[in-house]
Amino acid sequence: HNTKYDGYESKRDNYWYVRINGKFVLKHRHIWEQKFGKIPNGMILRFIDGNTENIQLENLTLISRQDHALKNSIHNYPTEIIQLIRLTKKIENYAKKQNTGFEKPSF
Repeated sequence: HNTKYDGYESKRDNYWYVRINGKFVLKHRHIWEQKFGKIPNGMILRFIDGNTENIQLENLTLISRQDHALKNSIHNYPTEIIQLIRLTKKIENYAKKQNTGFEKPSF
């Protein structure tokens, strides 16, 4: 009575999950695999527009892990943002060494 049924959907960490054969799987992966088959090793299913709510097939594409890493690289940001990211990391590391309880600010 307290077990979710197959087909049950839930959202966690900005991604939709669906219960299939007793296990929760990412809904966008399930939709892709129903149409095109298993996702090959070394490939990542990516949202073209970056919106994890938009799980239409037209918004999904396969890219290699290497391409995915390059797209998410710090080097894609403007110089000022890169400097800010690095400075923030230095402050966090210093605070950890000092055990000051510094917490990363939320913006």
